[in-house]
Amino acid sequence: MAGISGFQAGDRRNGCTVDMIEIAKATDAKSISVMSAARMAQKIKEAQQEGYDITAETCSHYLSLTDKV
Repeated sequence: MAGISGFQAGDRRNGCTVDMIEIAKATDAKSISVMSAARMAQKIKEAQQEGYDITAETCSHYLSLTDKV
């Protein structure tokens, strides 16, 4: 996965994503946007394995931009 060395991408957003997963579980919501870290994809997968019908979206620049020129 791409990224910028030494930068913890989306630390605040990751916490928000965990909160959104819990809200989705409680309200039967179906989608979370915008996810920007691989570890959050794992959290979505875990919720799906628990039987929750949750999906998430991302943007191509989260997957492809790095600090390499």
